[in-house]
Amino acid sequence: MIMDYTFKKLQLKKVPSCIGWYLSITSVNDLFSIAMNEQTNCFVKKAVYSNLLNEKTNSYEKFISQSISTLANIHEINYFNEVVSIMNKSFNAQLKAIEDGTEVLVNSTMIGWTINTDCYNLLDVFISDKLVFPEAKEIKVMQYPNGSHWYVEIGNVLLNINGKEKWDSEEEAQSVAENYLRSK
Repeated sequence: MIMDYTFKKLQLKKVPSCIGWYLSITSVNDLFSIAMNEQTNCFVKKAVYSNLLNEKTNSYEKFISQSISTLANIHEINYFNEVVSIMNKSFNAQLKAIEDGTEVLVNSTMIGWTINTDCYNLLDVFISDKLVFPEAKEIKVMQYPNGSHWYVEIGNVLLNINGKEKWDSEEEAQSVAENYLRSK
């Protein structure tokens, strides 16, 4: 079943230069579908891998990784249990908001989200059958350490085409990503 994704371009009223696209989630079914999607958890996985391998690929991943480590220390649990705890708390809060009839808006990291639309101006709406944020044009082809497959990110979202998210060569992954963006 093909799902339509609604993206909203929002501008923070108090800081007009703060503009970004958000994925709109309004039903429990959509929340479950998105939460179970590998693309949703890609950014957290990268933060976990960067912590595990003591590598930091960018400042936001470093921030997420360090924040998780700090919380794990405060809660006196291991890093991976803290990740699960954070994801569960976030999901449960989103689920409660949707059950209460509130729209959940998720940013392109797929981690940050808000339900407070009063502090934003709506600038644009974009509907797509692909879970790729409208501003996403940057293609990243990557291979995990000691991995044999290649993965593609477009923006901050792991590319998943009909359940396939890994390719046998860097060239194949790059070609698939470029074709995907052309079809957008």
